Amino acid sequence: HMVVNVRKCGFLRIGTNDSEGSIYYNEQLIPEVNEYTYLGVQINKNLDKKMMANMRIQSGNAILEGIWKTISARNIPIIYKLMLVKHVLLPRMTYGIEIFGGRYSNLTEIKKILNRALSRIVGLKTFSQKAVYDELKLENIELKGRYMQLKSYLQWQNSSRIINELIKTNKHIKDPRNPRSIKRSHCAEISEWIKGNKIEMTNKKEIRRQLQEMYKI
Repeated sequence: HMVVNVRKCGFLRIGTNDSEGSIYYNEQLIPEVNEYTYLGVQINKNLDKKMMANMRIQSGNAILEGIWKTISARNIPIIYKLMLVKHVLLPRMTYGIEIFGGRYSNLTEIKKILNRALSRIVGLKTFSQKAVYDELKLENIELKGRYMQLKSYLQWQNSSRIINELIKTNKHIKDPRNPRSIKRSHCAEISEWIKGNKIEMTNKKEIRRQLQEMYKI
């Protein structure tokens, strides 16, 4: 018999401002929350991708502050500094990028943080991004965000779980109280981008090739 600890529970209303109704378990009120962190990804009632990106940006700034002295030290080889960037800073900033990474505006600040770190490592205030990224074998952030998104979409298409049905059906979200209000779902946004850019969703390798052509990498 499973016992639920109500004090560790909460419920979140998604896509509505309706505040009526409550949820109880064993006559105990489950508290309502405005946002929730699930597997490290922040979710609020509007499924706000900008908020998700902002949390990654905050995390990135905190990490950069923590490693700043190390990447500034002249007696530490560049290879070790780069390891901090590749295996500590970047993963924290790009976690969940398959959700929020489809929009350039969500990635701008993340890219700035990365470039600040690289500027400190190479000892230059300004530098050719393509040259440094190529030399240090770093992936273009916009390409990474879009690739992770399309790779996930490809997996969802072949999934036997409910996400497959969401791709096929709920392309747009309607507010029952305002029939004229229609929002594109996350799946719909990706689907329309794929069609608009004529991306062949055959396999991951082919997706990456097409994106590299698009981003001229």
